[in-house]
Amino acid sequence: MAGQHPRDPDGDLPPTPGNSSSNATTRTICFGLIAVPGLWRCASVMSKLGHLSRIAAVGGVAVLGAAFYFKSRIVNSIKQTPYYQESLKELRSHRGIAHLLGEPIIDGSINIGDNTNNFSTDTCAQFQVPVAGTKQSGTLYLWASRTLEEGWSVDRLELGLKDDPGRRVLLKATPTVSEAGVQVANQV
Repeated sequence: MAGQHPRDPDGDLPPTPGNSSSNATTRTICFGLIAVPGLWRCASVMSKLGHLSRIAAVGGVAVLGAAFYFKSRIVNSIKQTPYYQESLKELRSHRGIAHLLGEPIIDGSINIGDNTNNFSTDTCAQFQVPVAGTKQSGTLYLWASRTLEEGWSVDRLELGLKDDPGRRVLLKATPTVSEAGVQVANQV
């Protein structure tokens, strides 16, 4: 036992200046009845790789968790906006839609990764909101704009039904400035 490392009673540590055991140069690791000489180096590397893979897995879980957390924060902040609240209020109070979808009507999660159809700027917003009732589901299409005088207002609401994807039900349509100008010109 003289010369062996105190934490290595079997003499399986790699040779170090303080480890002068006679069997320190011929390492063997036994698997059942088979002894494999020199496998301690491979086992040492494998244990390091196992440790690194655990660190990578924990890091991956942390990154995914943070991504889901921030996505839910963004979606919740969109759901708190005045135009979103007004849109759902109009959808739920429309008797024909309530009968068509079935009550209660619930809103789903907005796909914030689709920035072509779901976006908001300082002056306009456009979103596709998944909605579902007890009878069927669909998508609420909303367009909103903001002015300094009036704040946010919902300009247009449409409902697309999952069972009839080619058609949309128009819930609200506010004429745009160019349409309002044409209407005023036609009335004069």
